[in-house]
Amino acid sequence: MSWSVLDTTADRLLMFDRQSTEVWALALSGAHELRWSELVNQGESPPLPPSSGVYDPVTNSVLSIVHDAPYGRESANEVWALSLEGAPLWHRLNPMPSLPLREVDEHVLALDVEGRRLFVTGRGRKGCGTWSLDLEKDGAWTRLGDATPAVCQPAYIIPSDYLVYDAPRDRLVALGDEDFELPLSQETWRLLGRNPCSGVLRGRVHDAERERILVPTCHGTAQFSLTDDTWSQLSSVERPDATSASLDVARGRIVIASTIDSWLNGSNATWTLSLDSLEPSALTPNTRGEPLPPGASLVWDETREVVVSIGGEKFQTPTWTRTLDRDAAWTPSDFGRGPQNYFAVGAFDSASKAIFGFGGSEGGEPVWRLRSGDAQWQPLNIIGPSPRESAIVAYDSAEKRMLLRGGRPAQDAYQPWLDDVWSLSALDGSPVWTELITRGKSPGRRDYEAGILDPAGRQLILYGENENEETGGVLHALSLEDATWSLLSPSGTTPSFRRPQLVYDDVGQRVIFVVGGTHVVALELGAEPSWHTFCQPGLLLGWGSADVRVARVPDGLFVASSTDAYRFDLATPYCD
Repeated sequence: MSWSVLDTTADRLLMFDRQSTEVWALALSGAHELRWSELVNQGESPPLPPSSGVYDPVTNSVLSIVHDAPYGRESANEVWALSLEGAPLWHRLNPMPSLPLREVDEHVLALDVEGRRLFVTGRGRKGCGTWSLDLEKDGAWTRLGDATPAVCQPAYIIPSDYLVYDAPRDRLVALGDEDFELPLSQETWRLLGRNPCSGVLRGRVHDAERERILVPTCHGTAQFSLTDDTWSQLSSVERPDATSASLDVARGRIVIASTIDSWLNGSNATWTLSLDSLEPSALTPNTRGEPLPPGASLVWDETREVVVSIGGEKFQTPTWTRTLDRDAAWTPSDFGRGPQNYFAVGAFDSASKAIFGFGGSEGGEPVWRLRSGDAQWQPLNIIGPSPRESAIVAYDSAEKRMLLRGGRPAQDAYQPWLDDVWSLSALDGSPVWTELITRGKSPGRRDYEAGILDPAGRQLILYGENENEETGGVLHALSLEDATWSLLSPSGTTPSFRRPQLVYDDVGQRVIFVVGGTHVVALELGAEPSWHTFCQPGLLLGWGSADVRVARVPDGLFVASSTDAYRFDLATPYCD
């Protein structure tokens, strides 16, 4: 889920994604009104994406608590501030002692602007706690009671719930499955009652002037009164889905943002809700279009000049296309039913100007063809390899044929992966399958093998790990001259990646590995192959390589996750 704050100084909405350290801004006025732009950090980035934050109008910054190592490792909690004065700049604050991770792993924050205090309440693997940080004096954390509670209170304490500082009553109020208060004079949490909006607390705002908390996603709009601690339903009209909301006091409205993270639908649409009429209105449309279907593969169609998404989960509209324009979005095509299965794969035949699609998890037609002059996919009823998913497909331009390697049997995930190589020739007429009889020791049956054709070296390059092993880094080559297998041992540090995406760089005569959008590595080929790491690519796309798909396009790489698309310049230097 994403979270947002309103930067009242610059009059803009700031969106933070819990899956990356990206920050996006939506201008609410000025020359760039209602346009999204990325805030480029000019300093060191937090070690992990902040999961929540609060805007401090006094210092014009966003305050967050960040773990300094991934969950499950020994780590500490750090306080980070994103300064918005001039160029955006993340920097650490150094309160002592640090918050114990065993108590404040999942957490929520609240800010006392006038009293200059930051509050955090959270839970960890060994307990829970509520703390305050004096932002002006000694910068030390102070525990606020419940030092060793028998049962952690509040019982909720998960990032989707809500904490506010109620200044008139000098207390913290926590909304979750149940509602609690912590009077700061007593330092003991007290149950207020059951929350009727439990489970739908996305997009809450604290309206301090009217002493209430509004929840515009609670079967309409609900209100929690801070004067008498009661809930009431203000409107039953359903509102747009939201993951975050911010109060725009100057305009008397709430700005509601849809999700921008990879777990949900990838929309960046925004809405507003009037504080008086409670009527919603659209602010900005979704410019991200439909997300890339999970389990899809990408092919660059040089005739249509679009990236084509083949297969994936969306069986009813299986083929999606996207141009290389910066503001383009994935759109459904009119190509009809094609290779619509999970983990279908494809390649472009530059001679016949056609895309060939293969296989997938549901079996069905094993081969499909989409020529430049065709309006729709055409199934090719030809006898050949057994139906499979996650196979390697490569186009051999010298022989004008497609090569198919390995994969997992379709509709039977418990069967061993396949260890075979097939050739599909006569692509511009009536294609014919032929199994290649190889020599030498093959890579064997390997899970999620990756491969690409090296046209200059006339070889099929394969990368993967042996069955039931966790480490990768094994390279094989199949000579296309005599169908002989050999091991490759490049110089440099051999990476160990699971499920990398491979593309061939014809200009540099090298293989490019993209893993999870966070690593871009090159395998230089030739007489003495060698590994090289590109300088920081600046990408962070999802949770691992399974979320990322790559296509070679005319001026570099097109890299797509379930929500975003990026371009990578292959002229980027190495940093090894």
